[in-house]
Amino acid sequence: MRGKTLPELLYEAIDAYDNPRALNQPTGDGWVPMSLDQFRRRAEETALGLLDLELERGDKVALLMESDVRYCIVDMGCLIGGLIDVPLYLSSAPEQMQYVVNHAEAKALVVSNPKRLAQAATLLPDLPHIETVVLCDPEDGDEPRPDLPDRVELTTLEAVQERGQTSVEDQTEAIEALRAQIDADDLATIIYTSGTTGRPKGVMLSHENISSNALTAVGELGDFEGGPEGEVVISFLPLTHVFARMLQYAYVAWGVSIYFVHPDNLVEALPRVRPTIFASVPRVLERVYAG
Repeated sequence: MRGKTLPELLYEAIDAYDNPRALNQPTGDGWVPMSLDQFRRRAEETALGLLDLELERGDKVALLMESDVRYCIVDMGCLIGGLIDVPLYLSSAPEQMQYVVNHAEAKALVVSNPKRLAQAATLLPDLPHIETVVLCDPEDGDEPRPDLPDRVELTTLEAVQERGQTSVEDQTEAIEALRAQIDADDLATIIYTSGTTGRPKGVMLSHENISSNALTAVGELGDFEGGPEGEVVISFLPLTHVFARMLQYAYVAWGVSIYFVHPDNLVEALPRVRPTIFASVPRVLERVYAG
């Protein structure tokens, strides 16, 4: 199956499905829902805001983020804006993260929370290409704000999205222009190997590389039902891995309800979410069976 651009999957899903609980962000006592259209708006604002930070089409953006709705927003924002994101494994050694960010020549770094900001702060003196750090949730955690190099601008995802709302006179026209520039064979992301057998190696994936797999994978499930009354998905695998990320785009394309869960909370969340789709790896299934 020929692939499409990854933003195309989102826009076509919005036309086909009206799911008010498409993406569900975990909180201390449940999930906060987001519709596909809300997701689109946040991603578009992120795209325009990042470009207003003097990033240009083809620039690299490193992601040091938890696998949740915010990750998806930033990722889709990069894709709409023609930026190439470079996800970092949260468990990687500092020297591996440093190598990946420098090898990719990433100009911006997005972090989930103050904990990840503190983690990034120790690396920034040795990341000469990074000019901007975006903090997604300043209130998530009580870590003190670390000192950053003078050359690095620190901002928040909310501020980036506000810039996206005001940086152009006609937001709809600006987004249409961005979408028109994206081709299915454009580079979408660079996913690095874990580096267990030497230097991490960057795998360059186009929109079509990923979307063709996403469309084929779900298309092979004959009784897969899309939309708000369709499948319910629990998402706990790290979006730094291409398997989880490919599935995420597939779920969005079919407009199903996705509930994000931290792996440590998976067993507790299963009876609450009652997923009809459970994509996993053998090691996690062993944990579930063990209770």
